[in-house]
Amino acid sequence: MNTESVWQLDEGEKIPVGISSCLVGNPVRYNGGHKHDRRITDSLGQFFDFTTVCPEVSAGLGVPRPTIRLVENDTGVTIRGAKKSELDVTRELVDASAKIVSKLPELAGFILKKDSPSCGVFRVKIYREDGHPSRAETRGEFTHQLLAARPWLPVEEEGRLNDPVLRENFINRVIVYRRLQKLETAGSGIADLIDFHSCHKLLLQSHSPEAAHRLGRLLAGPADLSFTDLVREYRRQMMIAMRKTVPRRRHAMVMERLAGYLRDYLDAGDRHEFHQLVGSYRRGEMPLVVPITMLRHHLRRLPENHAARQVYLSPHPDALALRNAI
Repeated sequence: MNTESVWQLDEGEKIPVGISSCLVGNPVRYNGGHKHDRRITDSLGQFFDFTTVCPEVSAGLGVPRPTIRLVENDTGVTIRGAKKSELDVTRELVDASAKIVSKLPELAGFILKKDSPSCGVFRVKIYREDGHPSRAETRGEFTHQLLAARPWLPVEEEGRLNDPVLRENFINRVIVYRRLQKLETAGSGIADLIDFHSCHKLLLQSHSPEAAHRLGRLLAGPADLSFTDLVREYRRQMMIAMRKTVPRRRHAMVMERLAGYLRDYLDAGDRHEFHQLVGSYRRGEMPLVVPITMLRHHLRRLPENHAARQVYLSPHPDALALRNAI
């Protein structure tokens, strides 16, 4: 039987994702260079349609340009020259970021340059007036405005995408976010959202069993929400839950649950072999792809059922080989 999810993206479809322009090789850095990341363009570029932005160039700061950093003072945080403290580009960068955010197309995620005072997502340094680092850390100005406007948009820094677990988590979030965007705009109804939840239930449980339960209750009593508001609330809660990476023990729990559907179709030897593989995975002795591949193989024995429709079995394109490294 065909175990592919009914919620797979259309064949050949590329997901719209924003990205810092320097990461695709555009020479927009302060020194006229770039930070081309071929792991992003060569791999993810097969499935993502990138919209590039460089807030500092859009702010008219030029290429090359003086380096800038975030500086705190009595009135808040300003954006000043790192070597020329008299250079204040706060207004230019704030206005340029706002303009970019207001004109962005519908996106399903964003990949941003780490440590950047405009694009950084995590732990961007703030400096004191005397030039020493403050204890405080923040986001870059553009990222701050992006997430204020689109708070549930999946975002990640390019450096963190080198971590296999964070990479898989980000791509999962992007794909789910895109599916929910399409659901909201496709003239769908509550039955479609319930079916979506049914197909994604075990994926959700792998991230947070509590969130899966809450979202099930949300769909059981949505009478006071319009369908659009219901989809958006569902998306909000799902994106919050999926920010949590999935520990090995929870992957093991979900696989064992799926194996329960096979109890009448596997002999004792097959069952023992599968449980041994799950145990080895849980102990970190093999990657997730090994027990998942066996599980998908065995599920082909079943007639059409709920288990075979679970997105968890194939949440992203196999060609990305994301589960080979986690």
